Amino acid sequence: MWAGDGDAAAPARVNRRTSAAWEEEVAATDDGPDEFKVLLAKQEVRIKELEGQVAEAAKTAEAADALRGVIEQVKARAADERAE
Repeated sequence: MWAGDGDAAAPARVNRRTSAAWEEEVAATDDGPDEFKVLLAKQEVRIKELEGQVAEAAKTAEAADALRGVIEQVKARAADERAE
C-alpha cells in the first residue's frame, strides 16, 4: 500500500475523496444540524487518517534515503577496493 512495500519506485497510494464527493454528502445532509455535525466528525476522522498516511509516507521516504546513503557508501568502498 505504501511506497517501499515491494516496488521501491512505486508511488504511495492514497485513498482520495474529491471535493465533489464531499459536496454531494453535504447536500445530502438535509436532516438538520445534527446530521451536519456527524458529517463534520466524519471529515475530521478522514483528515486524521490522511495525516497518518502522510506521516507513514514520510517515514518510508526517510528509510529509503538512509538506505540510499548506505548503498553509496558500499559502492564507494567497493570501488576503492577494486582500485587497490
